[in-house]
Amino acid sequence: MDKILYKYFDKADRCERNVSSSDFSKAFRELGVKDDDTLFIHSDILSFGKIVDISTIMTSLVEEIISLSPKGNILMPAYTYSFTKNEIYDVEKTPSTVGSLTNYFRKLNQTYRTLDPIFSISVLGDRKFLDCDTRNCFGERSVYSEILESKGKIVMLGSKFDKSLTFLHFIEQQFGVHYRKLKKFSGKKKVDNNIFDDYCYFYVREPRDTVKINLNNLKKYLIDKALIKSIQLGEGIISIIDSYLLYEHCTLLLRSDENFFLETGIWKWLSR
Repeated sequence: MDKILYKYFDKADRCERNVSSSDFSKAFRELGVKDDDTLFIHSDILSFGKIVDISTIMTSLVEEIISLSPKGNILMPAYTYSFTKNEIYDVEKTPSTVGSLTNYFRKLNQTYRTLDPIFSISVLGDRKFLDCDTRNCFGERSVYSEILESKGKIVMLGSKFDKSLTFLHFIEQQFGVHYRKLKKFSGKKKVDNNIFDDYCYFYVREPRDTVKINLNNLKKYLIDKALIKSIQLGEGIISIIDSYLLYEHCTLLLRSDENFFLETGIWKWLSR
């Protein structure tokens, strides 16, 4: 059943308009999503307009998303950063810190959550993602590697470009950029009521207070090359990019300029 999810003011026509649940499905199809795709979805559900009914918005959005890829896989970040904050990572109960939709999704009976105590991901679909290495957040056997192998698509559901590309950390680690290094974090995990000591490696920025990321050049490059597809929906934007194309082009960019993802001139200043 089609439901009105948002209302927004159309500045061009100077009138109020609606965004319905079916509008999301239509937008995704226009962006080329197929029923066997692997979708890694970052989200900001507040970006599309004024929510009509907060009690049904999660259910309606997730139902539309699930219907898009019945033969594929749906993944959403459920990042907790637990070990970086000296907190226990409870795979069942520790809330995601990256949006209300991700918390709703992770609690679904049909989803499972990876054991990464910093960058966990909720998955609806193939359990191969559960077998990935969760002791090296962006390593060659991590979930991000499996997304790449599956030729997954990275989706920005209303979320900002620079907040939606955690996948870049995987690219940076595989390349071995000079401004990050592997750092070991230790802590406790709780799985099936069992609490145990564990550890993981996170490819952190170093030094964090001086190394600043700026993805404006990358965004312009992807748009100019028509590698990222976008569609306006209400007051928000849905964008999508193939992970293997992102990996391929970002690797080429780093080969030509290892500082491509950094603030202009920051490393020139550091090296003086």
